[in-house]
Amino acid sequence: MSDEGAEVVTIGELLARIRASYVETFACRLADASRGGGERVIPEVAVCQANGEIALVGSLGLPRRVDACVFADDAPARTLRFDSERLRSFESLSLVWGDGLKVDLHPFTWDACALRFASPGRADLGPLLAWFRRWFDEGDERGLTNEFPGGVVHSISGPAEEGEAWLVVVDLGSARLKAFEELLDAVAAVGAARVVVGHPPPA
Repeated sequence: MSDEGAEVVTIGELLARIRASYVETFACRLADASRGGGERVIPEVAVCQANGEIALVGSLGLPRRVDACVFADDAPARTLRFDSERLRSFESLSLVWGDGLKVDLHPFTWDACALRFASPGRADLGPLLAWFRRWFDEGDERGLTNEFPGGVVHSISGPAEEGEAWLVVVDLGSARLKAFEELLDAVAAVGAARVVVGHPPPA
């Protein structure tokens, strides 16, 4: 479902609204799930192996977080997924970020932010992986309180080849706007000159 919304004055305000739309949906669904008797619902749980070590998944071998995990008798019973319910529509725009990264910004959701950029060598993905590990919070400091929002990203999917470009999809979770800004910095650092964010309209 699209949300036309009010006129957005700045890019910062636009991004804040996209994040707020998801975080508010997450919080409401988390509250509903937490009303069940005899169970605990903990948000943004890092997926672990049976031995307690954080599991590494995907072609990039990165950790991930589920939106929430339901515990019964202190044992994990099931996981929950809270997808965005609205795609905030706005006119696509272009800007230059930092020292020259060209950004084409199209409608996207905070929990499924698609980025397409020219395929670098796998070794050049270091800045993107470093960005993810920093905002994922590998030490799981948020796990000490289990409060929401914990300010962490949840996952990266990909990269998948799309012609001469790579597609990466990032679940930004409850991360702050600064995470999105630093994500653009990381894309520039891998050597990309241009990135397409979100879902371009049909040609």
